[in-house]
Amino acid sequence: MSQKSKIVIFVIITLLTLPLLPFTALTSAQSFNLVRVDEYDIDVGYTIQIESNYAYITGNDGLIIFNVSDPNNVNMVQNVTLPYGSLGAYVVEGIAYIADLYAGFYIVNLTDIYSPEIIGHDNSTTIATDAFALDDLAFITDYDNGVFIYDVSNKSDPVLESQYSTGGNYWQTAAKGEIVYIANPQIGIDVVNITEPSTPVRISVIPSTLGVTCLTIHENYLYAGKHGNGLNVFDISIPASPVLLGSYYDNDGGEELGVRGNGTVMAVADNYGVELFDITGLPVISKIAEQRDNVVAAHDCELVGNYIFVVDGASGFFVLEIVERHETPTVASYPVQTSLLLFIVLSLSIVKLSKRNFKKRT
Repeated sequence: MSQKSKIVIFVIITLLTLPLLPFTALTSAQSFNLVRVDEYDIDVGYTIQIESNYAYITGNDGLIIFNVSDPNNVNMVQNVTLPYGSLGAYVVEGIAYIADLYAGFYIVNLTDIYSPEIIGHDNSTTIATDAFALDDLAFITDYDNGVFIYDVSNKSDPVLESQYSTGGNYWQTAAKGEIVYIANPQIGIDVVNITEPSTPVRISVIPSTLGVTCLTIHENYLYAGKHGNGLNVFDISIPASPVLLGSYYDNDGGEELGVRGNGTVMAVADNYGVELFDITGLPVISKIAEQRDNVVAAHDCELVGNYIFVVDGASGFFVLEIVERHETPTVASYPVQTSLLLFIVLSLSIVKLSKRNFKKRT
């Protein structure tokens, strides 16, 4: 067989097997499903926090406590009834700091989860929407009147140190070190120094966070959800100087009401459902899953391992498992233009080799 014939046969085989060669494009879609594995009807849930094996949920009756050691079989173990219910609470080391909507600030001893005891109370606030605690300080957010800072070194006798207010409405508060971050939709995230709790001092305001309604901290990350305006992730390794790491702007009209992150993924509850985002590639934030079936108005969520615990304004309390989904890889052939280009290159090679052989023979 001549050299030319061998080349022609090689070209034909190459073109026939083009889609199977290494230079084909293999596409493998990989995403996640959020699968509902359990649920419990609690009428209305506003916020949720999980500590150890217990979920602490605020609702119209007060603080509802669930055993969630088995996410596939959650069980209610206690309900701390309060006069007007609660929109926010924070639990740490067996003590619950609870914002009662109209009756003020309650401190509850939960050392014995089956026998909770109210041990402290102050009614300075008028519309308490959230609670947070750090060391011997508690921060109660009042929708109209700012943030009330308490000395809670004596749990039975909380002492009001100061009231921080600069106008607007106040939704949630989080703190790290001596810095407090306040969600104020009208101005953005208010960054406040509380070295002297009796005289809190504003350091800065992050205006790019207009519409902010929810804040949570995980290690050196501050996660912020904005009313109909997406998400922000900040580095707060230097607490007084938050650095924006990434943003996600969602135009689906959802109102972000709860956000949790663990440094790898971020779970978000909005009035349309629950979303899961990949934040390993900051500044890029990518949505990798969502669940909107039978979700009326998700108010908050908590992220633990491969589970998202969600409280909803109408469908109660439910658990979603994050399940990885692999689709069968598909072969995507090169576009026609690329195939033609390869054919032209190979054809020119044939012509060139033919000329060489012709010169050798002559």
